[in-house]
Amino acid sequence: MGRVDDFLRHYVEVPYDPVKAHEYYLKNRELKGRTTSGMSDKQKEAWDYVKNNVDEDKKKQLDVDKDANTKKIEEFRATAAATRKRISDKLKLLSEQLSDDSADDREDISDKLKLDIANVAEIPEGVSKQQRAILVEKRKKEIADIRGDASDDRGEVRDDTKASRRTNSDSASTEREKTSSDLKALISKTRDDYDKARKTLKDSYETIYAKEYSKVLSTVEGKPKPTAKAASKAKAAPKAAKKAKGKAKAKGKAKDKGLSGKAYFDSLPWG
Repeated sequence: MGRVDDFLRHYVEVPYDPVKAHEYYLKNRELKGRTTSGMSDKQKEAWDYVKNNVDEDKKKQLDVDKDANTKKIEEFRATAAATRKRISDKLKLLSEQLSDDSADDREDISDKLKLDIANVAEIPEGVSKQQRAILVEKRKKEIADIRGDASDDRGEVRDDTKASRRTNSDSASTEREKTSSDLKALISKTRDDYDKARKTLKDSYETIYAKEYSKVLSTVEGKPKPTAKAASKAKAAPKAAKKAKGKAKAKGKAKDKGLSGKAYFDSLPWG
Protein backbone atom coordinates (compact mmCIF):
# COMPACT_ATOMS: atom_id res chain seq x y z
CA MET A 1 0.00 0.00 0.00
CA GLY A 2 3.05 2.27 -0.47
CA ARG A 3 1.55 4.37 -3.27
CA VAL A 4 -1.58 4.94 -1.20
CA ASP A 5 0.63 6.27 1.64
CA ASP A 6 2.43 8.69 -0.73
CA PHE A 7 -0.83 9.84 -2.26
CA LEU A 8 -2.58 10.59 1.02
CA ARG A 9 0.27 12.37 2.78
CA HIS A 10 -0.17 15.40 0.48
CA TYR A 11 -3.53 16.18 2.04
CA VAL A 12 -3.90 14.62 5.48
CA GLU A 13 -2.37 16.66 8.26
CA VAL A 14 -1.16 13.61 10.18
CA PRO A 15 0.72 10.71 8.54
CA TYR A 16 -1.63 8.28 6.83
CA ASP A 17 -2.08 5.10 8.87
CA PRO A 18 -3.25 2.19 6.68
CA VAL A 19 -4.46 0.24 9.73
CA LYS A 20 -6.54 3.15 11.03
CA ALA A 21 -7.82 3.84 7.54
CA HIS A 22 -8.90 0.23 7.21
CA GLU A 23 -10.56 0.30 10.63
CA TYR A 24 -12.36 3.51 9.72
CA TYR A 25 -13.48 2.00 6.45
CA LEU A 26 -14.91 -1.07 8.20
CA LYS A 27 -16.90 1.20 10.56
CA ASN A 28 -18.11 3.52 7.79
CA ARG A 29 -18.81 1.39 4.77
CA GLU A 30 -21.80 3.46 3.68
CA LEU A 31 -19.98 5.89 1.40
CA LYS A 32 -22.05 8.89 0.37
CA GLY A 33 -21.70 11.32 -2.50
CA ARG A 34 -19.60 10.20 -5.42
CA THR A 35 -20.13 6.62 -6.49
CA THR A 36 -17.69 3.94 -5.43
CA SER A 37 -19.10 1.44 -7.89
CA GLY A 38 -16.27 -0.36 -9.62
CA MET A 39 -13.68 0.78 -7.05
CA SER A 40 -11.34 -1.74 -5.49
CA ASP A 41 -11.33 -2.13 -1.73
CA LYS A 42 -8.06 -0.17 -1.57
CA GLN A 43 -9.59 2.68 -3.55
CA LYS A 44 -12.71 2.67 -1.37
CA GLU A 45 -10.60 2.80 1.78
CA ALA A 46 -8.43 5.59 0.37
CA TRP A 47 -11.41 7.65 -0.82
CA ASP A 48 -13.33 7.18 2.41
CA TYR A 49 -10.29 8.18 4.47
CA VAL A 50 -9.53 11.25 2.35
CA LYS A 51 -13.20 12.27 2.18
CA ASN A 52 -13.46 12.05 5.96
CA ASN A 53 -10.47 14.38 6.37
CA VAL A 54 -11.86 16.83 3.81
CA ASP A 55 -15.26 16.67 5.57
CA GLU A 56 -13.65 17.48 8.92
CA ASP A 57 -11.62 20.35 7.45
CA LYS A 58 -14.71 21.69 5.68
CA LYS A 59 -16.81 21.50 8.87
CA LYS A 60 -14.07 23.20 10.86
CA GLN A 61 -13.87 26.08 8.37
CA LEU A 62 -17.65 26.41 8.18
CA ASP A 63 -17.85 26.49 11.99
CA VAL A 64 -15.12 29.16 12.13
CA ASP A 65 -16.98 31.32 9.60
CA LYS A 66 -20.28 30.76 11.40
CA ASP A 67 -18.79 31.77 14.77
CA ALA A 68 -17.19 34.85 13.19
CA ASN A 69 -20.51 35.84 11.60
CA THR A 70 -22.38 35.33 14.89
CA LYS A 71 -19.78 37.37 16.77
CA LYS A 72 -19.97 40.17 14.21
CA ILE A 73 -23.77 40.35 14.52
CA GLU A 74 -23.53 40.29 18.32
CA GLU A 75 -21.08 43.21 18.15
CA PHE A 76 -23.49 45.14 15.92
CA ARG A 77 -26.31 44.52 18.41
CA ALA A 78 -24.11 45.52 21.36
CA THR A 79 -23.15 48.74 19.56
CA ALA A 80 -26.81 49.47 18.81
CA ALA A 81 -27.76 48.79 22.44
CA ALA A 82 -25.02 51.18 23.61
CA THR A 83 -26.26 53.81 21.15
CA ARG A 84 -29.85 53.44 22.39
CA LYS A 85 -28.65 53.78 26.00
CA ARG A 86 -26.66 56.88 25.07
CA ILE A 87 -29.79 58.35 23.46
CA SER A 88 -31.87 57.58 26.56
CA ASP A 89 -29.23 59.00 28.89
CA LYS A 90 -29.01 62.15 26.79
CA LEU A 91 -32.81 62.53 26.79
CA LYS A 92 -32.91 62.05 30.55
CA LEU A 93 -30.16 64.66 31.03
CA LEU A 94 -31.96 67.14 28.77
CA SER A 95 -35.19 66.54 30.67
CA GLU A 96 -33.47 67.18 33.99
CA GLN A 97 -31.88 70.36 32.61
CA LEU A 98 -35.27 71.55 31.38
CA SER A 99 -36.79 70.86 34.79
CA ASP A 100 -34.02 72.78 36.53
CA ASP A 101 -34.23 75.68 34.05
CA SER A 102 -38.00 75.78 34.40
CA ALA A 103 -37.77 75.83 38.17
CA ASP A 104 -35.20 78.65 38.05
CA ASP A 105 -37.39 80.64 35.64
CA ARG A 106 -40.46 80.21 37.85
CA GLU A 107 -38.47 81.27 40.88
CA ASP A 108 -37.24 84.36 39.04
CA ILE A 109 -40.81 85.18 38.07
CA SER A 110 -41.95 84.83 41.68
CA ASP A 111 -39.12 87.02 42.94
CA LYS A 112 -39.94 89.66 40.33
CA LEU A 113 -43.62 89.43 41.22
CA LYS A 114 -42.89 90.11 44.89
CA LEU A 115 -40.57 92.99 44.02
CA ASP A 116 -43.02 94.56 41.58
CA ILE A 117 -45.85 94.36 44.09
CA ALA A 118 -43.62 95.84 46.78
CA ASN A 119 -42.89 98.73 44.46
CA VAL A 120 -46.54 99.60 43.99
CA ALA A 121 -47.19 102.86 45.77
CA GLU A 122 -49.02 102.65 49.06
CA ILE A 123 -52.09 104.82 49.70
CA PRO A 124 -50.80 108.04 51.22
CA GLU A 125 -52.17 109.29 54.54
CA GLY A 126 -54.42 112.26 54.71
CA VAL A 127 -56.21 111.84 51.39
CA SER A 128 -59.92 112.24 51.21
CA LYS A 129 -62.18 109.27 51.41
CA GLN A 130 -63.17 109.64 47.76
CA GLN A 131 -59.55 110.07 46.67
CA ARG A 132 -58.52 107.13 48.78
CA ALA A 133 -61.13 104.89 47.10
CA ILE A 134 -59.78 105.92 43.70
CA LEU A 135 -56.17 105.20 44.72
CA VAL A 136 -57.13 101.83 46.23
CA GLU A 137 -58.79 100.75 43.00
CA LYS A 138 -55.79 101.99 41.04
CA ARG A 139 -53.40 100.06 43.32
CA LYS A 140 -55.48 96.89 43.03
CA LYS A 141 -55.43 97.15 39.26
CA GLU A 142 -51.65 97.63 39.19
CA ILE A 143 -51.12 94.57 41.41
CA ALA A 144 -53.59 92.56 39.32
CA ASP A 145 -51.71 93.54 36.16
CA ILE A 146 -48.41 92.53 37.80
CA ARG A 147 -49.85 89.17 38.85
CA GLY A 148 -51.32 88.70 35.37
CA ASP A 149 -47.95 89.36 33.77
CA ALA A 150 -46.34 86.88 36.15
CA SER A 151 -48.97 84.29 35.31
CA ASP A 152 -48.35 84.83 31.60
CA ASP A 153 -44.62 84.48 32.18
CA ARG A 154 -45.17 81.20 34.05
CA GLY A 155 -47.38 79.95 31.21
CA GLU A 156 -44.73 80.85 28.68
CA VAL A 157 -42.08 78.99 30.68
CA ARG A 158 -44.39 75.99 30.96
CA ASP A 159 -45.16 75.99 27.23
CA ASP A 160 -41.50 76.44 26.27
CA THR A 161 -40.49 73.59 28.56
CA LYS A 162 -43.20 71.35 27.17
CA ALA A 163 -42.22 72.17 23.57
CA SER A 164 -38.55 71.53 24.33
CA ARG A 165 -39.42 68.18 25.91
CA ARG A 166 -41.43 67.23 22.81
CA THR A 167 -38.59 68.30 20.51
CA ASN A 168 -36.06 66.31 22.53
CA SER A 169 -38.35 63.27 22.62
CA ASP A 170 -38.97 63.42 18.87
CA SER A 171 -35.26 63.77 18.22
CA ALA A 172 -34.54 60.78 20.46
CA SER A 173 -37.21 58.72 18.68
CA THR A 174 -35.71 59.62 15.31
CA GLU A 175 -32.25 58.58 16.52
CA ARG A 176 -33.62 55.30 17.92
CA GLU A 177 -35.40 54.52 14.65
CA LYS A 178 -32.22 55.26 12.69
CA THR A 179 -30.23 53.04 15.05
CA SER A 180 -32.70 50.17 14.57
CA SER A 181 -32.80 50.70 10.80
CA ASP A 182 -28.99 50.77 10.57
CA LEU A 183 -28.76 47.65 12.72
CA LYS A 184 -31.23 45.76 10.51
CA ALA A 185 -29.35 46.84 7.37
CA LEU A 186 -26.00 45.77 8.85
CA ILE A 187 -27.33 42.39 9.99
CA SER A 188 -29.04 41.80 6.64
CA LYS A 189 -25.87 42.64 4.69
CA THR A 190 -23.72 40.56 7.03
CA ARG A 191 -26.01 37.56 6.64
CA ASP A 192 -26.09 37.95 2.86
CA ASP A 193 -22.30 38.19 2.74
CA TYR A 194 -22.05 35.16 5.00
CA ASP A 195 -24.42 33.12 2.82
CA LYS A 196 -22.43 34.03 -0.31
CA ALA A 197 -19.12 33.23 1.40
CA ARG A 198 -20.54 29.96 2.70
CA LYS A 199 -21.66 28.96 -0.81
CA THR A 200 -18.26 29.93 -2.23
CA LEU A 201 -16.53 27.87 0.44
CA LYS A 202 -18.74 24.85 -0.24
CA ASP A 203 -18.08 25.19 -3.97
CA SER A 204 -14.34 25.30 -3.32
CA TYR A 205 -14.60 22.13 -1.30
CA GLU A 206 -16.56 20.48 -4.10
CA THR A 207 -13.52 21.21 -6.26
CA ILE A 208 -11.31 19.58 -3.62
CA TYR A 209 -13.62 16.55 -3.46
CA ALA A 210 -13.51 16.17 -7.25
CA LYS A 211 -9.73 16.55 -7.32
CA GLU A 212 -9.15 14.02 -4.53
CA TYR A 213 -11.69 11.61 -6.01
CA SER A 214 -9.89 11.70 -9.35
CA LYS A 215 -6.54 11.20 -7.65
CA VAL A 216 -7.84 8.14 -5.80
CA LEU A 217 -9.06 6.60 -9.06
CA SER A 218 -5.87 7.42 -10.95
CA THR A 219 -3.27 6.86 -8.24
CA VAL A 220 -4.42 4.11 -5.89
CA GLU A 221 -3.85 0.63 -7.30
CA GLY A 222 -6.14 -2.35 -6.93
CA LYS A 223 -8.15 -4.62 -9.14
CA PRO A 224 -11.78 -3.54 -8.89
CA LYS A 225 -14.39 -6.01 -7.82
CA PRO A 226 -16.87 -6.95 -10.53
CA THR A 227 -20.25 -5.32 -10.17
CA ALA A 228 -23.26 -7.46 -9.29
CA LYS A 229 -24.46 -7.22 -12.89
CA ALA A 230 -21.04 -8.22 -14.24
CA ALA A 231 -20.77 -11.07 -11.75
CA SER A 232 -24.23 -12.34 -12.71
CA LYS A 233 -23.35 -12.15 -16.39
CA ALA A 234 -20.07 -14.02 -15.81
CA LYS A 235 -21.91 -16.69 -13.84
CA ALA A 236 -24.49 -17.12 -16.57
CA ALA A 237 -21.91 -17.19 -19.38
CA PRO A 238 -21.22 -21.02 -19.26
CA LYS A 239 -24.95 -21.78 -19.41
CA ALA A 240 -25.47 -19.38 -22.28
CA ALA A 241 -22.56 -20.92 -24.18
CA LYS A 242 -23.92 -24.43 -23.62
CA LYS A 243 -27.38 -23.36 -24.78
CA ALA A 244 -25.98 -21.67 -27.87
CA LYS A 245 -23.98 -24.80 -28.66
CA GLY A 246 -27.12 -26.94 -28.32
CA LYS A 247 -29.02 -24.64 -30.66
CA ALA A 248 -26.29 -24.81 -33.28
CA LYS A 249 -26.17 -28.62 -33.07
CA ALA A 250 -29.96 -28.95 -33.36
CA LYS A 251 -30.01 -26.53 -36.27
CA GLY A 252 -27.45 -28.70 -38.07
CA LYS A 253 -29.52 -31.82 -37.54
CA ALA A 254 -32.66 -30.08 -38.73
CA LYS A 255 -30.87 -28.94 -41.82
CA ASP A 256 -29.79 -32.49 -42.52
CA LYS A 257 -33.39 -33.64 -42.14
CA GLY A 258 -34.72 -30.75 -44.28
CA LEU A 259 -36.83 -29.33 -41.44
CA SER A 260 -37.89 -25.69 -41.27
CA GLY A 261 -40.37 -23.37 -39.52
CA LYS A 262 -42.57 -24.99 -36.82
CA ALA A 263 -41.19 -28.44 -37.54
CA TYR A 264 -37.68 -27.11 -36.89
CA PHE A 265 -38.77 -25.47 -33.60
CA ASP A 266 -40.57 -28.63 -32.47
CA SER A 267 -37.46 -30.69 -33.13
CA LEU A 268 -35.44 -28.59 -30.63
CA PRO A 269 -34.80 -30.40 -27.32
CA TRP A 270 -36.49 -27.54 -25.36
CA GLY A 271 -39.18 -26.83 -27.97
